[in-house]
Amino acid sequence: MNILILSWRGPGHPNAGGAEQVTHEHAKGWVKAGHDVTLFTSMYKGAKKEEVMDGVKIKRAGDQFFGVKIYAFLWYFFGKHPKFDLVVDEFHGIPFFTPLYVRTRKLAFIHEVAKGVWKLNPWPRPFNFIPAFFGPLIESLTFKFIYKKNVFMTVSESTKKDLIASGILSKNIRVVFNGVKVSTLKKKFDKEVKKTGIFLGSLSYDKGLLDIVKIIGAIDRKDDNWQFWIVGNGLPEYINYINEKARELGVEKKI
Repeated sequence: MNILILSWRGPGHPNAGGAEQVTHEHAKGWVKAGHDVTLFTSMYKGAKKEEVMDGVKIKRAGDQFFGVKIYAFLWYFFGKHPKFDLVVDEFHGIPFFTPLYVRTRKLAFIHEVAKGVWKLNPWPRPFNFIPAFFGPLIESLTFKFIYKKNVFMTVSESTKKDLIASGILSKNIRVVFNGVKVSTLKKKFDKEVKKTGIFLGSLSYDKGLLDIVKIIGAIDRKDDNWQFWIVGNGLPEYINYINEKARELGVEKKI
């Protein structure tokens, strides 16, 4: 088959995370199975407009939020490409709305229904109330009126339940759990002497870091033989905000 994947971020994007890695692993598997796979995704500084990675043809255009969706629509209708047998429409809050213009077979791919996460957007006040209010509303209407008859692939039973609650038929949802890479680390690290917890991921508003800091603040600190690592990258102002909260709770030396 000729398979097209539409995703807001792709391999190499500075903000790419677990969802993008999973998508690429699926694409690699489809290539290995003999299919032709094209990924249409957003541009970023220093990226190539076109390249082939692990057998996947990658095309980039537009910004990660709205631009890539407009360019994908225009390219699908007016660009030079083969006829696709399957179009994978990846959700990240806002999908590509392929049911409105794609007539071939479609698969919606979603990791989570955003719901309350819209409130955790990084927009400055008072503009942060715009996605907080309109995001859940648009998301709900999108499921009920645009994707209601679509087939969905998701990664967990909890997301399946959220999709059903959003109006998607249970028979149209397939759960394909994420895999794990078990390759050995090239560099070995000595085990910490202190009891150590760790958060590894994107340092952003929607990842629950503030909850972690509050929990650490509630732990009995008479036992001094423990520490917690927060490992990742994110907006400087958010990192400063987390550090400030840690100081307020008196746990800055523990984190």
